[in-house]
Amino acid sequence: MPGLDDLIGSLQGAQGGQGGQSGGGLEDILGGILGGGGSGSGGGGLGDILGSVLGGGGGSSSGGGGLGDILGGVLGGAGGGQSSSRSGAAGLGSLMAVVGPLLASLLANGGLQKILGGMKSRGFSEQADSWVSTGENQSIDAGQVREALGDDHIAQVAERLGVDGDQASQVLAQVLPGLVNTVTPDGEEPSEADLNRLVETLQGFAG
Repeated sequence: MPGLDDLIGSLQGAQGGQGGQSGGGLEDILGGILGGGGSGSGGGGLGDILGSVLGGGGGSSSGGGGLGDILGGVLGGAGGGQSSSRSGAAGLGSLMAVVGPLLASLLANGGLQKILGGMKSRGFSEQADSWVSTGENQSIDAGQVREALGDDHIAQVAERLGVDGDQASQVLAQVLPGLVNTVTPDGEEPSEADLNRLVETLQGFAG
């Protein structure tokens, strides 16, 4: 699957050049995954998220409690108010150190199939299919995520992020549409081998 190969290559390049590569491939990938799953939502993109996480909580219009605020708390305010590009690169690396392993845990051991299967079994087939397809992603809210994935799955994500279950559900509601869309660039699920390579690459950011 050429599209997924490109994604893995970009991630591996970013992983190998941490700090030096603050823009380009890694920001594009994070933008696709974290840039909000909502249809027609103008805000909540990577700029808002990085502004909150790296710049100390900036005035994003998301009304609080969004992914930027949550990850900002998880990272402890990385970037501290320094506005240099070096600070931004370090903050982006810190963000990926949290997000990479989280994404890997969601995809590992048949995780993609479990997510899509849970969505469809709970009546959210339309949303799940939109994430896989090449069209616009349909949004899902925190309550629907909890219903689709179950409390145990939510608790695992909450423990990994060090947040409560409600916050973990909010994170997943914003991350899942972009994540599924990004790992299915051709509108179909990747092979197990390709997905395993992606998981290994994402896990590498933890170190």
